[in-house]
Amino acid sequence: MFVRAAEHGFTELEIEATAVELYNLAELLRAGQGEVLTTESRNPTPYDVALGGVVVACDGAGPVRLRVDWSGDRMVIEGGGDAAELLAINLADFDGGTPGAHFHFEHNPVDSYFAEESAPLVIQLLAPASERP
Repeated sequence: MFVRAAEHGFTELEIEATAVELYNLAELLRAGQGEVLTTESRNPTPYDVALGGVVVACDGAGPVRLRVDWSGDRMVIEGGGDAAELLAINLADFDGGTPGAHFHFEHNPVDSYFAEESAPLVIQLLAPASERP
């Protein structure tokens, strides 16, 4: 897993991961808390920084909020309830995707489970899973 962020008046996030890594992140969302560290470190271009991991703090209610803890070098996922479960369902469902495919997750004023102040996220699939736990 590789996580990177850009800051140019607003924050943008990207996760590059295998289907297994995304499934494991989905399980953390369902548990409501936890942390996963990145498994790769490389040049973050075209983003500004490579982050050290993802912290899940979804023990509340309300829409999902994605942000960067710049001092802690982590992407943070907050929120809870049905919104966190919807994100978990989406993350766990990447197994049939084509490597290199990317998907956008962001606030949509009509039916979003993301908070308006949430940073937009791009997920790029590195490899599908041959088996799930």
